[in-house]
Amino acid sequence: MERLTISREHLDAVIAHARSDLPNEACGLLFGLDGRVRQVRPILSIDPSPVSYSFDSTEQLRVMGEMESRGLKLVGIYHSHPDSPPIPSLTDIKRAFFPGTREPNFPDAEYMIVSLTESTPEVNVFLILGSKIQKVELKIDAS
Repeated sequence: MERLTISREHLDAVIAHARSDLPNEACGLLFGLDGRVRQVRPILSIDPSPVSYSFDSTEQLRVMGEMESRGLKLVGIYHSHPDSPPIPSLTDIKRAFFPGTREPNFPDAEYMIVSLTESTPEVNVFLILGSKIQKVELKIDAS
């Protein structure tokens, strides 16, 4: 099983972003090395909605370039589900691929989903490759 490691501080930042964008979905990028998140970067959704998100591509490319120049790699993409469980929706799965293909947009990235349906947020991480959706272990470090 794959694993994504994140600090409590970084996970709290993701959850705070998800809450701040209610009632809409929040989205952002996770950067790091070797499956360990070292930087959380919220990205503006250009089409705010409670059931989907759309990255501002200009901001996304700028942030990805900035992180790459710091020696960090994209390890994950996160978004929230304000009113549904933390599992990939059909839209989430479709968006994981280049349009009209089964070629992943980001083959090395895992997908973190934060559900806000309960008072305590639920977080799951998945790897989406082809028709395979694999749950990934989420390890939360105190540091």
